Amino acid sequence: MPFTKGDPNINRKGQPPKEWTMSGLIRSAAEEEDETGIPKKKIIARKLANLAVKGDMAAMKEFNNRVDGMSVQKIGGDEDNPIKIDVGGVLDRVYGKK
Repeated sequence: MPFTKGDPNINRKGQPPKEWTMSGLIRSAAEEEDETGIPKKKIIARKLANLAVKGDMAAMKEFNNRVDGMSVQKIGGDEDNPIKIDVGGVLDRVYGKK
């Protein structure tokens, strides 16, 4: 079915969202409430926080990554020693000139 201009259901960043994907199913399950009416994602967050307080290092790391964001990871190079890439050599090899 082709999309028409102005269609509000168009996902401009890619394909239309699919509720049946694994991430969609997990999000849907996390929104569900347990028998006491508390959303499951809130229960999971509490359990993660409790594990972190009890000293579980993996839980502490996950908790901090979720709350403060992951630390910036340097992938190499700096002002004194930059990463150099020979683009010409790569293109020559890709197009068979060498």
